[in-house]
Amino acid sequence: MFLQVSAPGKAMLIGEYAVLESYPAVVAAINCYATATFSQDFSSASSEFVQKAYEQTLLFFKSKGILIFQFYNINTREKI
Repeated sequence: MFLQVSAPGKAMLIGEYAVLESYPAVVAAINCYATATFSQDFSSASSEFVQKAYEQTLLFFKSKGILIFQFYNINTREKI
């Protein structure tokens, strides 16, 4: 079982810093996607950063009442 999500890249044409002060910007989606895949096989987690991302994602889902699947710590194999 796995969950895969993707989002298009963006090109900030005008106003990339103006948005920090609540002003408008001109932004365009580009045909370049970032993709993330979450699965139950955590032996493939490539780093501690990825493991922490899994943990934070699970906590977010739990806080919203969404239970996707159980996460495990890749170092200890304990349920998170």
